[in-house]
Amino acid sequence: MLDGFAFTGETLHSHPWQKVLTMTTAARAWSRFHKDGHDGAPTLRNDGAGGFSRADYAGGPGWLVAKGQLLHQAGGRTTRHGEITGK
Repeated sequence: MLDGFAFTGETLHSHPWQKVLTMTTAARAWSRFHKDGHDGAPTLRNDGAGGFSRADYAGGPGWLVAKGQLLHQAGGRTTRHGEITGK
């Protein structure tokens, strides 16, 4: 943490847009390290392709970029903050 900043307890991340993800060697290693139980699967259903996943809601408040939108969730409610254009 940089001097003068404080952790808010919120995260910022993105989700891939594909609904089914192929488990690569790197994805299997990540899964094995985090013990999420998916390291042996050939594919994984992406329940967060268009927004927050069940795991995101369970993990507490935070920010997400999905399908070109900036989203925030807290208390199980999602607020859309607009399109991410890259311009």
